[in-house]
Amino acid sequence: MARSLGHVEAVSSGQWAVGDAALGIEPVRSHGGHLRVSEDGQRVEESLRIFAEDVGLSLSTVKAYRWVASRWPAERRAAQVAWEVHKILLSADVCEAR
Repeated sequence: MARSLGHVEAVSSGQWAVGDAALGIEPVRSHGGHLRVSEDGQRVEESLRIFAEDVGLSLSTVKAYRWVASRWPAERRAAQVAWEVHKILLSADVCEAR
């Protein structure tokens, strides 16, 4: 059982790492906020698509990791709680990280 818990922690750690990296590339802006266009004309979606391809994940997966990471800053995450649980708690509207 301890070994399985270790695997879950490793997966969650990877999900947080990818989400945090995606936030570093493109921070989540408030709804209706101006979307900055980078110097080469790239928009948020395109930047995240390129990142997703580079790490071998789907764009939707990277966007989900980024969203959850944006709502649960590192200092509010519970290391012993799986990333998926943090995601579920967002849908239950119990996260006040907004």
